[in-house]
Amino acid sequence: PKLVYFDRKRMLFLSDRGEMPFVPDCEYACLVSFPLEGPVRERKVYLSFVIEDLYESFDRSRLCACARISSIQEEDSRFISDKVKTNAK
Repeated sequence: PKLVYFDRKRMLFLSDRGEMPFVPDCEYACLVSFPLEGPVRERKVYLSFVIEDLYESFDRSRLCACARISSIQEEDSRFISDKVKTNAK
């Protein structure tokens, strides 16, 4: 699945119907990498999330998984929040 939305509380994934590995109410561990400029080339964020619901497209060919972040380090949460605010400008 492709990660299409990410903030400090939620994540949204999209995929074709047959390729969605997530199940509602299950918890998953995840590593998300952000490219950075400068001597440190990337920021790795480790987190856990719970799938709250799956939504299907009108033609039933694609699925969207809505996830709630259940565990994340506070400094990673601040980093994501700052990243989202910077990209919104």
